[in-house]
Amino acid sequence: MKYVELLENLKLALALRYNDQKGYQRKIANVLGLSPSIMSRRLSGDAPFTVEEIAVICGELDIPVDEIFTACSRSTRFPMEFIQPDLSLCGEESYEIFAWPVELFSLAARSDDSTFYATCNTFPDILNPSFSWVARFWEYQRLFFYKGTLPVTALSDIVYSPEEQVLMEQYISAVHSLKKSAYIVSNRVVENYINSIKRFYLTGRITREEAIRIALEIENGLELFEKICMNGYVEGGKEV
Repeated sequence: MKYVELLENLKLALALRYNDQKGYQRKIANVLGLSPSIMSRRLSGDAPFTVEEIAVICGELDIPVDEIFTACSRSTRFPMEFIQPDLSLCGEESYEIFAWPVELFSLAARSDDSTFYATCNTFPDILNPSFSWVARFWEYQRLFFYKGTLPVTALSDIVYSPEEQVLMEQYISAVHSLKKSAYIVSNRVVENYINSIKRFYLTGRITREEAIRIALEIENGLELFEKICMNGYVEGGKEV
């Protein structure tokens, strides 16, 4: 969906609730703490609203986000890309890359028609933060295959900054708040993990102790994942 469409949907939603443009312009200027001149530029499209600002406007003025992002069409889908933070970058750059998709997921969670779709050959990454060694190993592999070399010397060096940890928690919360989740998962999940652990262990990139810790978490993860598959929902009652 193009930004110009979002802006037109926002202006239409405001026009339906307020008699004149100046009236709702003053209203949302007060909500966002912006001057009338800046607000005029935002509404004309010269300076775009951020996703967070649109969310604030919708929340404060009681406008359903579906009016802005789907134009009330329940058949419309908007794919979003989730970009993992690159832990080899400086903290601020990694934080900014991570923050944008998290903001989109948080806003999408407010839609009554929100559904999270994922395909994966390991456990869905939504489970990874619950298992620190599995999550760390996943990131370790991603850095290795993406970079070609490892910018960190040991698996234990893989850490999230406090700011990134907060964002990860927000991401997990947003995905669990979506009304439904649908996963297509390989039936070779455990085999894929075992092969990866062996590859990194035999090449000396992880220690025996680290391999054992990862394996134990995979066993616990398998129990949790099987429970989710059998019950059809995650903790909190969201349908899967």
